[in-house]
Amino acid sequence: ADVDAAREDIAWTLQTLSPQMLRLSNLWMDGGDGFEDGFAFATSRLADVSSDEFKAATPWELDAFVAHQARTREATKTALWERWTSETAKVFRDDPPVCVNADSDAYYAAAAVAQSNRLRELVALNVRALVEDLATEHTYPDECGECDPLDERLLWSNRPMFVVRLQPGGPSGAEAEFSPPLEAFEDAVISALDGAVLAAIGIPRPGVTNVAKDIPVIDTFRLDDPSVAEARSRLATAMRRGRAGPESLKAIFHPHESLLSLDAAKHAREFAQNVVPPKDPTGKSGEPTVLDQFRAEIDRFRATATEIRRCSGQRVRTGLYVVDCSSLKKRLADVADACADALLDHIRLTVADTARDMNKTYLEMNERVHVKPTNVNEAVQLKKYVKETQPQMTKDIEAEIKAQKKRELFLEEYFWSTTDEDFDEICTSYGWPARMYEIMKLASRACNAEHRLWEEKLKTQRVEFQEKLDGYKAQIESFERDGDVDKREEVYTGKVEVLVKALEEAAAEAEEINDQEILFGWGITRYTEVTKLNNKFEPFKRLWTMTWETFKNHREWMQGPFSKLNSEVIDENVSDAVRAMAKLVKSFSGKGGGELMPKPLAVAEATAEKLEKFKDMLPMVHAVCNPGLRTRHWEKMTEIIAIPNFELKKDEFTSLQRLIDKGVKEHTAKLAEVSDVASREYTMEKALDKMVADWEGLDLRFKPWKETGTSILDGACVDEVQAVLDDQIVKVTAMGASPFAKPFADRVGPWGTRLDRLQSIVDQWLKCQAKWLYLEPIFSSDEIGKQIPTEAAAFNTMDTTWRRIMDVVQAAPKAVDAPNVENLLEDLDESNRQLDIVEKGLNDFLDTKKMAFPRFFFLSNDELLEILSEGKDPLRVQPFMKKCFEAVQKVEFTEQITMKTIVSVEGESVPLCKEIDPAETGAVEKWMLEFEDVMKDSLLKVTRESVVSYTEKPREEWILDWPGQVVIGASQVHWTEEVTNAIVERGLKAYGDKSNTQLTNIVNMVRGELTKLQRATISALVTIDVHARDVVVQMSQDGVHDPKDFKWLAQLRYFWEDDTLKVRMINAEAQYGFEYLGNSSRLVITPLTDRCYRTLMGAVHLDVGGAPEGPAGTGKTETTKDLGNTLGKFVVVFNCSDQMDYKGMGKIYRGLAQSGLWGCFDEFNRINLDVLSVCAQQVYCVLQAIRERKKEFVFTDGAVVSLDPRVGFFITMNPGYAGRQELPENLKALFRGVTMMVPNRQIIKKVKLAACGYMQNEFLAKKFFVLYGLCEQQLSKQAHYDFGLRNILSVLRTMGASKRANPEKSEPFLAMRTLRDMNMSKFVAEDVPLFLSLIADIFPGIKADKAVFPEVEEAMAKVATEKGLQLHPSWLPQRV
Repeated sequence: ADVDAAREDIAWTLQTLSPQMLRLSNLWMDGGDGFEDGFAFATSRLADVSSDEFKAATPWELDAFVAHQARTREATKTALWERWTSETAKVFRDDPPVCVNADSDAYYAAAAVAQSNRLRELVALNVRALVEDLATEHTYPDECGECDPLDERLLWSNRPMFVVRLQPGGPSGAEAEFSPPLEAFEDAVISALDGAVLAAIGIPRPGVTNVAKDIPVIDTFRLDDPSVAEARSRLATAMRRGRAGPESLKAIFHPHESLLSLDAAKHAREFAQNVVPPKDPTGKSGEPTVLDQFRAEIDRFRATATEIRRCSGQRVRTGLYVVDCSSLKKRLADVADACADALLDHIRLTVADTARDMNKTYLEMNERVHVKPTNVNEAVQLKKYVKETQPQMTKDIEAEIKAQKKRELFLEEYFWSTTDEDFDEICTSYGWPARMYEIMKLASRACNAEHRLWEEKLKTQRVEFQEKLDGYKAQIESFERDGDVDKREEVYTGKVEVLVKALEEAAAEAEEINDQEILFGWGITRYTEVTKLNNKFEPFKRLWTMTWETFKNHREWMQGPFSKLNSEVIDENVSDAVRAMAKLVKSFSGKGGGELMPKPLAVAEATAEKLEKFKDMLPMVHAVCNPGLRTRHWEKMTEIIAIPNFELKKDEFTSLQRLIDKGVKEHTAKLAEVSDVASREYTMEKALDKMVADWEGLDLRFKPWKETGTSILDGACVDEVQAVLDDQIVKVTAMGASPFAKPFADRVGPWGTRLDRLQSIVDQWLKCQAKWLYLEPIFSSDEIGKQIPTEAAAFNTMDTTWRRIMDVVQAAPKAVDAPNVENLLEDLDESNRQLDIVEKGLNDFLDTKKMAFPRFFFLSNDELLEILSEGKDPLRVQPFMKKCFEAVQKVEFTEQITMKTIVSVEGESVPLCKEIDPAETGAVEKWMLEFEDVMKDSLLKVTRESVVSYTEKPREEWILDWPGQVVIGASQVHWTEEVTNAIVERGLKAYGDKSNTQLTNIVNMVRGELTKLQRATISALVTIDVHARDVVVQMSQDGVHDPKDFKWLAQLRYFWEDDTLKVRMINAEAQYGFEYLGNSSRLVITPLTDRCYRTLMGAVHLDVGGAPEGPAGTGKTETTKDLGNTLGKFVVVFNCSDQMDYKGMGKIYRGLAQSGLWGCFDEFNRINLDVLSVCAQQVYCVLQAIRERKKEFVFTDGAVVSLDPRVGFFITMNPGYAGRQELPENLKALFRGVTMMVPNRQIIKKVKLAACGYMQNEFLAKKFFVLYGLCEQQLSKQAHYDFGLRNILSVLRTMGASKRANPEKSEPFLAMRTLRDMNMSKFVAEDVPLFLSLIADIFPGIKADKAVFPEVEEAMAKVATEKGLQLHPSWLPQRV
């Protein structure tokens, strides 16, 4: 009864049993009215890959496939949205349903569920069809992933679905690529799937009447449904697998892809340039000829073109795709053929050009032999050409014709034709040799005839020339009979000048005859007669020339106006003439060894007498012909001579003869005194005039200054002006004290005053300009002006004055006129006074900024001002971060301009524990101070995390997870703890083995593939770990069993206590500074380093300074810096000099005291003793405040300074060097000294080799050490030899690079080769054999080839050849 009741209840409430539901089911299955036969909603397509229409059209182009899917999808979507929904509504409208309990919502909900099932089944059907076709039917086994380019195997059972083209592409068309890309097909198929799903979403459910509200829709699949996602994944996998075939086909063309970027013409040119001609042109040596090389290249391209055409079909089936590679094949084959054609065309052009050159050469030869010679030289050269040159040229051309014929045969071999024009040229060139033979035969006869004719002419010329010489001899002998001085004009012009010209022509003709004799190959005729005739004629020529000139000058001097005479020139002429006549008198009198010639002697004596008489008048000439004589001097001279009615003065009429006639000569002595005074005054006058002239053209030059809109004085012109000023001020001062300057007192005084004012202007100007250049960019920043408005206003006032001065002086730029500019000097003085006030205010302002952020003390004022001017833009302050923080290269900012990450010099990044917003803090000094605190907190946080993480993973992995500085610190914390436990448990030996294992592991890491940062981290860690291992081994050997043993306490020990890192050594303790120091290298710890550490740690503990002292190169400064790195401190190094003063030192000490940094003063004892005395008080003031635990103290200059007790002072000194001071006792007492000597280089080498990845580091370090020791002892002493630490470190770096480049080679081999190659280049020749012998003894049995650098050697050889240098075999290896 219960079952029956339940059945009845179900039948009543089951909504699907209604007639409407049956009609809806029939509608879904047969499509209803209005559709073509066979259509049914249940089998409609949302994605079509299986219809007959689709299969008939395969393979599909991508665009057509996408369009077909869209068309199919839209048709079905339209049928569903418009027809199915309307027919469904019609069912309920025609026959309203009877609802159970009148619950229509339940009824329509049930109907919607039925409709949803149908719709979901439709989507699932289409998705399944799409997946089955693509992911099943078109998915082939992996062995079919390759392609069958020639369809030789039946790999594919189904027709391909898509067409893709393999064609030239890429940025420049130089690569093969698929079009469309294979990824686009995958996207299209996935889009078809997604479109099928999306097309069924949103169809309204039946029974909805209120359209004003959100319309309920029929539930169906969504894109994120698991089944849809799985289908999408299967399709994507299938499409990606389908790429294998096309990619395999593409790989077939990959060897030929370079053809796509090949320029055929350019390749032909370059190939022709690089062809190497055989040493034996006959080809008998077996070397490939030029044509052989061309043939090989042409055949290679022809074979390549054939291979490309045969390597695949035009369309290749590859499973899912059919690949159309026709365009790529055509392009590749065409380029290969074009390259072969270009090479053949190059040969063709070579043949044509050679033929033209031969024709041109033969024409030139023809013209050359038909030129009629016009002189002996041409006749001889023509005969030489016909006899020697032409036959050789003919021989060369005939050889070229043979080569031409080989080239023609080469072209015929490839059926390569020439143009008609070129063919004519080639035929012409082949006919020339026979024609040239007849031409040269005739030319030889004509040439010989011309040669004989010119020989006869030369013989005649020699006879005629000898007759001329005989005539000249007779003419010279006739001068012995000329003795009448009154006939001097006739003898000089009629005989002397004519014979001079004739003898010059005779010398030229003799030279010409000799040249022709040489051309004909005759013996040279020595015409010594020409030289003898010249020698014989010379005395007569000088006699009559001097006589003629003397009498002519005497007449001009005596009769002409004396005002036009130059006494100095007259004096010189008379002196020269007297000396010459004395020699001639001696010569003609026979006293000089020659014969007596009475008549020429008489002429010489008469001339000498004339000169002697004139010499007596020279004092008077000097007195009255002085150019310095002025009216006042002439008046005085007139008074002296006291001749009535005669005034002595310069005019155009008075001659020397008239002065003699008037008796002026008798007053010569007194006149000379007046003339001497005039000369001195004239010198003064000329000097004054020259001073004025020196300023002509000397202008003050200006140049525009940046973007200021004004100019500044050019330094070059200032140097010129200053040089003139220095010279003239001295001269004017000397003139003022001279009695001869009195006539010019009205000029000298004002000129001196002008120069003094100009000097003052230049001095003040340069001072003002220097300050203006310094301050102008500062006050051009609005940021600075707002912070110091008073100084900005003062500067603006001065700037206005400066610009006005520039404009005024540029309008009248003459330097000498500058003193005339109104108030110029006064304006410059006032400007300098204002600038001094501005500068003082600016310095006070900068001091306040330095007090706010003490690290600013270590920047120059210029850098600080630039930071302050850019303070509102933190990004522009980036370049100065490294100045304030040792290892911070830059800081990474977020988009909101907040600081988030520190980036070191090495590129290491450390995130900040909190972001810093500079805009919140405002002033740059405030946010930089915040950055300092956050940086230290970030290092503390990272270190804390790394200490915890150390035990959670293997050490080798842990090392690579943390910054280098943190790795060393955290590693040392655990090392300290583990060693302490090992001492207590008496397990040092076992821990030593563990240390060895750890060291071996990280050395092996160095030898592997690491980033630059990882390598730096591990190298630094190796340096520390080697020392740590050695310490453990040594304590184990010494039997240390107590943690309080001094051998253990004397080591640097790290402890993580009170949530911070502490470092202890003996009884000294220091807090770790957590200053970010980057991923820097660490100093090798030697016994010397340990001793220095202990001293300096003791100094820090006792609140005194440290003072390492020793020779250069012992590591004083580096050890101090490395201790700072060990303690996480920023060590600021200052290079001291005698230029440092106590004020500058005081600012440095104040900056260190406030910032808590360590200061290392390198070569401290170079500072002057008086400054050192003040430094003692300054350092004492800071150290005393530390001891008294003050937070603030009064510095020696009276300023109240805040104190960071972590500050440290360290000085290094080189005793015994020149210029070094002995420290005052009160300064010595403030520092704890330690003597540094030469470090243990063997330990350094061992550790560095380990850091480079050498497992045999100790063995190789010993060999290295011994080799350099022997070199220092046995090689010659050369200034450039260096076997010290710098050279050692350089060699070690190269060893590390060699190890990384050749990990498979033995370590002794690499070490031996590096030591040899790094040192050979510096040795002199006599040391090379000894060095090679030493290295062979130390590395027995190892023969290392030289490391070669072919690219470098090739470049060096090319440059040396271009510069004309010889490449000696030993030169190039030494330079590489």
